[in-house]
Amino acid sequence: MSKNNNLMIEIMVQEFFFAAWPFVACGLMVAFVCVGMYNAKKLREKGDEANAHRKQGIGFYMASVLMYVTSIIMLLDKGHNTSEYVVWMSLGSMMLCLGAVEMRKIKS
Repeated sequence: MSKNNNLMIEIMVQEFFFAAWPFVACGLMVAFVCVGMYNAKKLREKGDEANAHRKQGIGFYMASVLMYVTSIIMLLDKGHNTSEYVVWMSLGSMMLCLGAVEMRKIKS
């Protein structure tokens, strides 16, 4: 009986992780982008424009990695369909592009 209970608990934890991960990822994505923008604002106030773009770009890059990880988790989970995977992959690509735009502003 104990072995069945442990298996049941393990399955419940796994299902909770796969169900809750997209919400956690959204929260972390917003946090990464907001922290990057806040740090960039502080650096702009000091007159350091290049580092401001770098901080903002790093925030977008971190959000991009998070979106790619989320899309891979959704691809592996049987409870999600491929359209959700494509949406999260697209979000990751968008964040990657925004990060690249910010990093390119350093050079100009």
